[in-house]
Amino acid sequence: MNKSLSVLLIVVVVLLAVGGGIVIARARDARSGDAPLATPPQLEPVIPATETITVAAGPVPATPTPTSRTIVEPDLAANASGAVIAPAVATAGSPAPTVNRAVEAIEANPERFSTLTAPKTFDLLSYQADSAGYCAQVVPGRIWQVAQPGRDVPQLSVVGSASSETKPGGTVILAVKAAPGAPVTLHSADLGGFSNQQTTITVRADDQGIASTPWVATPGTTGSCHILAACPLTSGQVELFIFVQD
Repeated sequence: MNKSLSVLLIVVVVLLAVGGGIVIARARDARSGDAPLATPPQLEPVIPATETITVAAGPVPATPTPTSRTIVEPDLAANASGAVIAPAVATAGSPAPTVNRAVEAIEANPERFSTLTAPKTFDLLSYQADSAGYCAQVVPGRIWQVAQPGRDVPQLSVVGSASSETKPGGTVILAVKAAPGAPVTLHSADLGGFSNQQTTITVRADDQGIASTPWVATPGTTGSCHILAACPLTSGQVELFIFVQD
């Protein structure tokens, strides 16, 4: 009984060994190319989704510019003495507008800024219509405006002495004789000043033709000061000298 069982087990083992060999042989043949290998599945390429951007039609917005300030600048005005002044204006950025206005004023009335420029032609009728307005203007160039000598033309002359002395801060009364009611312009070439706080002044002569005005030795005025006087209704000029002693 035991012998028969042993034989049976041997037979089973042999059969299993033979079957396994057959399976291994077939697998080897498949790897060597006898049997076609399975084709791997083809993968479809993945295309990333695209985003469509739509630009609305319309004007391109303007590039923003820095905020600017509008500066209102007053016109050049004349002070009480008639001198053209440029008011002090706080400006942001370029001061060109103020400079341009000052240049325009100089170009329009150069005789108001220098004795080197002759004034406009004297108009007697305009002067008689507004003598106060004429005298209020500060025009250094008028010292060159004189009448041509003639039989009926009076000559400008000094009243009193042509030379005076004073101390710093002192006052000297200057007087000349012209035609009655005529305008007389005096210009101080060496500092000093007149009652209008300027170095040039125009005064109206009285009924006797006397034109007078105070002259002040302003701070810094020393030594000999030369004053020139002229009148468009008289011939010649008058020179006055004031010596300021320290």
